[in-house]
Amino acid sequence: MFASLGAMLRVSLRRSLADWPIVLAAGLIVTISATLLAAGTMYTSAVSVASLHRVLADAPVTEANIQVSVRLPPDRIDPTDATVTAELRSGLGEIGGTVVRTGRSDSFALPRPEQGGRTALAAVGFLEDLERQATLLVGAWPTDVEAGANIVPVAVSETVAASLGLEVGQVIELHGRADATFVVRVRVDAIFTIDDRTAASWWEDEQVLEGVLTSERFVTYGPLFTTRVNLLGRATAGQLSFAWRALPAFDGLDPDEIDRVRARVEQLRTGMSAALESDAGTAVATGLPELLTRTQRSLLVSRTGVLVLVIQLTALAAYAVLLSAGLLVEHRRAGTALLRSRGAGRNRLTQMALIEGIVLAGLAALVAPWLAAGVLRAFDSAGPLADIGLRIEAAVDPGAYVAAGSSITDDVPPGALGIARGRQRNVDGWADKKRRARQKKS
Repeated sequence: MFASLGAMLRVSLRRSLADWPIVLAAGLIVTISATLLAAGTMYTSAVSVASLHRVLADAPVTEANIQVSVRLPPDRIDPTDATVTAELRSGLGEIGGTVVRTGRSDSFALPRPEQGGRTALAAVGFLEDLERQATLLVGAWPTDVEAGANIVPVAVSETVAASLGLEVGQVIELHGRADATFVVRVRVDAIFTIDDRTAASWWEDEQVLEGVLTSERFVTYGPLFTTRVNLLGRATAGQLSFAWRALPAFDGLDPDEIDRVRARVEQLRTGMSAALESDAGTAVATGLPELLTRTQRSLLVSRTGVLVLVIQLTALAAYAVLLSAGLLVEHRRAGTALLRSRGAGRNRLTQMALIEGIVLAGLAALVAPWLAAGVLRAFDSAGPLADIGLRIEAAVDPGAYVAAGSSITDDVPPGALGIARGRQRNVDGWADKKRRARQKKS
């Protein structure tokens, strides 16, 4: 058996070497066709992933992220924190993300005269990892104070500092509006500037970004940022507003996971109120489910357009393969007849042709995905994707090998033509019909 297989390999190799120009041309056509099929699969996947990530990255903060807010007394914040964080982690699922906590007290009256008939107010707040979201201009970031301390250190934005004429070390007395006997003395320990006003942590909050919010009756400054411990323990008399901002890590999101993520966020919307006490004033703010629905619809349209184009190009590639196969069959007609005269039967000729086809298709299947990846990566620097700044990550995955390796797999009888761009079928008598047609013309 092995001796017979070795003999067929030697004969097939000699036939290929003897007809090397035509075999080389056939190999190039097969490789180009395999590259096209692999590129179609890889391009569709890569563009879908890149487009999804771009849409989610460019979406408004309040649409692409999730905020859960409550209004509770300070002593109920920590237990609620554990519940909300667990629910958010579960809602984000395998894509993961970051949960940023923020809080703000009720308004305090500022010891300054009214301006234009409006009362001057201020609020004390905190934002988790503030020092990573802002640059310190002067002073030092506030730290936790001991219980019983009569001064709360705060950090203010440069806008608030300029509006109120504040300097580092200055102390201000804030008087509670609901309870005039509740007084908080704050000391300005730092003045900072916001690094990125579009960062999701700020939640596009005009009060925080501008530092001054003017209404018909009030001018509210701040928040004056302190630590979480100071806000809960020293700067709140009754209730305060507390929020958790879930920032999903969309870099790991695949288009096939959109339905699952959307369902989890929808469940989070309805389940958060049930998980918390009824008097918590729970509110879930997000536009993520609607955003994912719109994006998924757009990706489906894009994928369909790419698929139609790939089908058209594949048809052209199949036509080129057919022409090459016809040329090779006609060129080897005399050699095939000689092998038949020496006793080579139908099965033996089919096996030899199959060996030669497997070699060509196998080499093409191995090389084509990497050629396709190189071509697609070139789109990052030239072409329509480069014009819009969309970068794709063309990965050679099993699907690319499957697409590139979709070639002849069944035995092809001598004198027949194998077609395998879709489901393989053998056209019996193809060579004989072509020969008789040429004889009639001559």
